[in-house]
Amino acid sequence: MRALKYLIISLAIIAVPVSATSQELEYSKFKTSDEENNIEVFKLASPSVVHITNSGPG
Repeated sequence: MRALKYLIISLAIIAVPVSATSQELEYSKFKTSDEENNIEVFKLASPSVVHITNSGPG
């Protein structure tokens, strides 16, 4: 019984931070002006244009 109590408390402690951090982020709040410019250029150029970049580690 005691182990079950500790298990429930542990799950509650783990679940609280997970639910608090799982808020949906709004991309427009943290994109850079360069990214915003790229998005606008691609929207004006063609709806099917994509930009692929290779970002290496480090």
